[in-house]
Amino acid sequence: MSATPPPSPLTSPDFRRRLQQRYEEAARLAAQQSCDHARVHKLLAECVRTDPGSILYLDALLANLRSWQPTRQRSWWPKWLQGRAKPGGNESVPLLGIHEDKVLSTEYSVLRRAPEALLQNPADTALLQQLAAAADACDFEQVQLRYLTAARDAAPDDPEPQRLLARALTRQGRFEEAAREWSAVLGKRSDTEAVQALEDLQIADQHHVKESRLDLAQAAVGSSLTLMQEREQLRLASSEQRIAIAHRRAAHDAHPKAQLLVGRFEAEHLRLEIEILHLRCERLPGDWKIRLELARRLKLAGNYSGAIQRLEEASRLQPDEPEILVELGECWQHLRQFAKALDYYHLAIGPTAAEGERRTGAESLVLARYRAGVLSAAMGRTDEAVLHLSDVVVVNPGYKDAQQRLDKLRAS
Repeated sequence: MSATPPPSPLTSPDFRRRLQQRYEEAARLAAQQSCDHARVHKLLAECVRTDPGSILYLDALLANLRSWQPTRQRSWWPKWLQGRAKPGGNESVPLLGIHEDKVLSTEYSVLRRAPEALLQNPADTALLQQLAAAADACDFEQVQLRYLTAARDAAPDDPEPQRLLARALTRQGRFEEAAREWSAVLGKRSDTEAVQALEDLQIADQHHVKESRLDLAQAAVGSSLTLMQEREQLRLASSEQRIAIAHRRAAHDAHPKAQLLVGRFEAEHLRLEIEILHLRCERLPGDWKIRLELARRLKLAGNYSGAIQRLEEASRLQPDEPEILVELGECWQHLRQFAKALDYYHLAIGPTAAEGERRTGAESLVLARYRAGVLSAAMGRTDEAVLHLSDVVVVNPGYKDAQQRLDKLRAS
């Protein structure tokens, strides 16, 4: 379970402005030929302590430490992280006049005290890995990667920091970067985890080759419908591949982030489908099937009003189409307009059903009868429900749970 950071003090525009001024002053000092690294660190430390999730401030602080390279003392960070007093006391540090006067999560507190620990030894891989773990617990993904990258660079011959970086990249869905890190782990020693990860992360390079060719073609001939469609298909294929990789990793990595990645990528894929179908609707104003597909995706995303708008457009292009009518019924049912939903199911079943069956096959009509039966039963219209469900089982005896519902209605 991730640690929930306390409410950020950066709620006031004036407070944010003052913090940004500290950062800008540090950047100005760092650009001078004779840089006062101690002053720069003090300014950036204040920024990082106040906003430990900011990659901008952390990057600047780490860069200053790399340039500074002062004489380092023996690191005291393990004692500090375990909550024991550090040399010279353990008093809280004022942050732009704000004192730490409330209990913070352990992980968040670790991140806020990182500037002091890093000053003692910025190349301490154990410290950097501990800070990365704290950032992970707070869901500061970029900060986590930055600390892990620093740990890897500080110990180039040690495969463990590289493994932690590879894991983090994989769980964040940055598969190409992860594959490079897993390969580097394998280059240092035989490793079953790295072998499995690389097998799971197999990426079809032909996608990138094809995209490059499309770029060249578009530059040569300009925009065309065929090129746009090919590029859209490539984006969809790449997204589907990402989902497949996430599924493979979830089967071998029980970490919650690996499991949640599948749902995240599926949601992003749905948004991509909606985006592309919107564009295709604009390009093809007379195509009712594209509007139907877009409506289905919008319905899946929970945007029932948007789906209804597209379904009504499709219905004007293709009147009395059972597939469209059933989808309209389902959308209105989700919006709890039950009588209106039932009317649409009836329209799908109605006098044009035979013609619709020839156009689209029986599936949409069977679904319309099933939906009408289930909704009628829920509305207390038992006789009507029995009639619809009886029609369903005659056409398809094993359709969904129609037979069980019918038996229950007849027994009541």
